[in-house]
Amino acid sequence: MSPGRRRAALLKVLGIAALALGGPVALAAYGSSGSSGPITIGAVTALTGPIPIPDGTNGAKAYFDGLNARGGIHGHKINYIVEDDQSNPQLAAQDARTLVTGDNVVAMAGAESLVDCAVDGKFYAQSGVADIMA
Repeated sequence: MSPGRRRAALLKVLGIAALALGGPVALAAYGSSGSSGPITIGAVTALTGPIPIPDGTNGAKAYFDGLNARGGIHGHKINYIVEDDQSNPQLAAQDARTLVTGDNVVAMAGAESLVDCAVDGKFYAQSGVADIMA
């Protein structure tokens, strides 16, 4: 990995760390609202397809695994779900809706898919889901 890619990956992980440490109100409120169970965070990215870009989600998963090993956030483990959009706009839209309405994610983090950003950004905002793109 080139120094530029390493730096970009580090910045992505730092952004994800800020999310996990309770930056967005959704995560902070979750831990203090009496909610039980894990905090579900999602990502839609190109894991396969013409240009796979798994670095952001791999870094996020490693961070969340470490966070879970230390007890999670306010005692809640992170359930990190990654969906593969294969750089396909229709799959990106379908994956986003599955994560938000089916899996009830409270935030999206670690994705590097510009397809997801372009296709689903408004949907996340309308749904009240924080979206931290890596």
